Amino acid sequence: MKNGKATRPGTIPNDLFNAARDIIVPYLGPIHRAIYNLEIYPNDWSLRKLGKPDYRPIILSNGHGRLANSCAAGDIIKCAEILGLLPALQFGAWPGHNTMDSIHLLIDCIKALWRKGYVVTALFMDMKGAFPSVDLDMLCHELRMSPELMGNGGEDQGDPFLVVGYILYVAGLLRLIDKLANCEGFGFMDDVVVISWEKRVKDIHEQLGFMIMRHGGVMEWMKEHNCMFGIDKFKVVDLTRKKMGLRDEEGRPGIKVGDGVLV
Repeated sequence: MKNGKATRPGTIPNDLFNAARDIIVPYLGPIHRAIYNLEIYPNDWSLRKLGKPDYRPIILSNGHGRLANSCAAGDIIKCAEILGLLPALQFGAWPGHNTMDSIHLLIDCIKALWRKGYVVTALFMDMKGAFPSVDLDMLCHELRMSPELMGNGGEDQGDPFLVVGYILYVAGLLRLIDKLANCEGFGFMDDVVVISWEKRVKDIHEQLGFMIMRHGGVMEWMKEHNCMFGIDKFKVVDLTRKKMGLRDEEGRPGIKVGDGVLV
């Protein structure tokens, strides 16, 4: 845990945990093990404060709770990586998968497709209220966890487990995208970039619209997981090596999303 990060007032700060780790670990270890063995999460380890009306309550962490979640998150991310539960193109809160890694890989993929003679379209999608919209019952089901460990709704603001849990929660979305031919999904927390490639832009846009609206597609996944994309924030970028851009006669229709919405 980083020094200088705020925790619930009156609780032990990160700085003290880091400075005295050799002294307190033998005492805190049995307590943390008991949390998961007995499936008891102390209510006093969380403090709620109300957010926007359409958001779930946000929680400012107790120092003990943040430390326990940090340890659990580290174990979960290692196990998830070993078991192949994390999509290779999901970035954020995962060693070796930071922001710069995602940018370099995205650029490399686009240039590789250009060299093969393809036109590439990138669809940028932003999820509204990502963390507050997480369905805790669905997350418990997908992680096979006891609901008691998730509390009574809401998630700990700033806790590492929140980020790891969210990555695992949306992993299915990237797998859904990757099942389609000539499509690849890149995720960075609540932002998703889909690149698709064909010889004509018109064909790419039709394919992206099919990906979103088809049975078992993106829109259906959103409903099942209590998520909503900010369609008004969708951005479509057609990428080509042609210096003069794409010719109008190739056809550049918008992508149909929902009830006649074009992006």
